[in-house]
Amino acid sequence: MLRELELLVSRTWSGAQRRLILIKTTTSKKHQDFVTEPMGEQPVENMAGIGEIIGKKLEKKGFDKACVVFGQFLVLKKDEDLFWKRLKDTCGINAKQSWD
Repeated sequence: MLRELELLVSRTWSGAQRRLILIKTTTSKKHQDFVTEPMGEQPVENMAGIGEIIGKKLEKKGFDKACVVFGQFLVLKKDEDLFWKRLKDTCGINAKQSWD
């Protein structure tokens, strides 16, 4: 289904429009809600894949806001594997939560 959608979208739209459509069709409602507002001071629990338990663990380690978590990703030079390992070590996040 997703592959068929990608083919349809790639035939109809290009570039940024295509990426935006694919993102909107493959992300969770929580993620869509998160990205509709500026990151600003959103709590870490507003991020997709982060629930109450993981959110509390992150807060205890100093990651109380979504922008702080994103900042850590930037500090790690956008290395997704290293970022995931850091989150796993910090709060026990699993691969699905990290991907979300």
